[in-house]
Amino acid sequence: MLPPPRITDFALTDGTNAAVRFLPRPELKNAVQACNDLSAGNWVPVATNLTGTGLDALQVNDAVAADVASRYYRIRAAP
Repeated sequence: MLPPPRITDFALTDGTNAAVRFLPRPELKNAVQACNDLSAGNWVPVATNLTGTGLDALQVNDAVAADVASRYYRIRAAP
């Protein structure tokens, strides 16, 4: 069984740029999604079609609006 993708590091730079590092699920396409309100459940793609070995972390940068109070990230894998 392949391990699930997982976020390994997160950093907020310049106050509005988020750097999300993660280990992708190998042999599948991975996507980074973001949501500003978990109760609404409106996840939007930040980056898609990302592939990797699962051994080396990938990084995705997200420009976040200055007026956003919170932002959540998740990694999804698809065949």
